[in-house]
Amino acid sequence: LPQYIIVPASVTDSQLTGAAGHFQDGRPPIWAWSNCRGAALVKMSELIPTITERTQENIMLENIRKSHPQKAPMAVFELNKDVISVKSVASSYSKLVSLCSP
Repeated sequence: LPQYIIVPASVTDSQLTGAAGHFQDGRPPIWAWSNCRGAALVKMSELIPTITERTQENIMLENIRKSHPQKAPMAVFELNKDVISVKSVASSYSKLVSLCSP
């Protein structure tokens, strides 16, 4: 985890600790970047595969949304579904090397 964790004022320590237990490797959503107009980049690991109820995830997302100065809706990008995995890139690279190298 990073040295500091920025948490919305509306989230209690117990809520954060409870939510962390639902995410992969106990990693709660973390603030990574923001600008002066209120835009923020928050990184969040996936829920543990055995957890089917998304209440903790929704609570965290709502608290993040409420921390925006205008309470603007947020865009959520699930990179595990939208981006090629590192394993796929490595495999593709190995195949390319074998095709291009004598």
